[in-house]
Amino acid sequence: MRGEISNEVRAKEIHAKARSYYDVAEQYAYKFLMELKTLRDERLFRELGYSSFEKYCDGEWGVTRQLMNQRIQLADEFGEKVENQVSTFGHSKSLLLARMDPEVRADVMENGVPTETGRKPAEEATRAEIEAYQRSLKEKEAEIERLEIENEQLAKQADKPPEIRTEYIEVDNTPHDYETTKQRLEEYRAKFGDLENYDEHITATHRQDMIVAVMSFSQGVREFIKRYDYMTKYKSVIDNLDEESKQQYDEAVEALKEMAGTFDFTLKGNIVFDAEYNEIN
Repeated sequence: MRGEISNEVRAKEIHAKARSYYDVAEQYAYKFLMELKTLRDERLFRELGYSSFEKYCDGEWGVTRQLMNQRIQLADEFGEKVENQVSTFGHSKSLLLARMDPEVRADVMENGVPTETGRKPAEEATRAEIEAYQRSLKEKEAEIERLEIENEQLAKQADKPPEIRTEYIEVDNTPHDYETTKQRLEEYRAKFGDLENYDEHITATHRQDMIVAVMSFSQGVREFIKRYDYMTKYKSVIDNLDEESKQQYDEAVEALKEMAGTFDFTLKGNIVFDAEYNEIN
């Protein structure tokens, strides 16, 4: 009959109505959860006679506070498509996806969940596989954070000037024959008096005077070595001295070298010493 509607047209009309009702249901499900979120966050459930959100959820909706909080979390993440999300992936898997960073979740939804056997579509991946992927992400984040902290510490150490620590070690450089030499010197002092032969030009009028001078010189050198030998063990410290101090050090060392050379030449008879002595018969 002309007034009858074909089954195809009727099917399309019914499907369109179902789709519109479904879209409205999703929209109102989201709005419903957002209203409950306001009641929870502003603690307005107290105005309705409930002392806690848990009692409100149980008394008004017959669900636990934990379940309602999870549904609110899903609505926050997926918006008006929350019902479609839950119906496609289930409540537990949807929660796992909701707790991912938005960029990670977008990658998973588009390219699948990385698993031991390769990527799987999010719909096919198990809850355990999604949880394993989340753990691997947290481990990578923790490792990256650790490396960043180490790099910061290394950068601070690189900018910090080197710390120069001076340690003084008492070293006993007393010659093995020190006591014998000291005793002989005291004997010369007792016999010939004080050893004040440190004028610019020393005149040794007697052979004994020269012997005393040599003994005094020997003791002075040994005491000098004993006092300053430790400095030879601090090359790195001396290298880091200011320029003036280093110059003083270098000049002193050169003076010692020249003096040592002079004494060596005198011993070998290459220089005539500016002194004379008379043998005492």
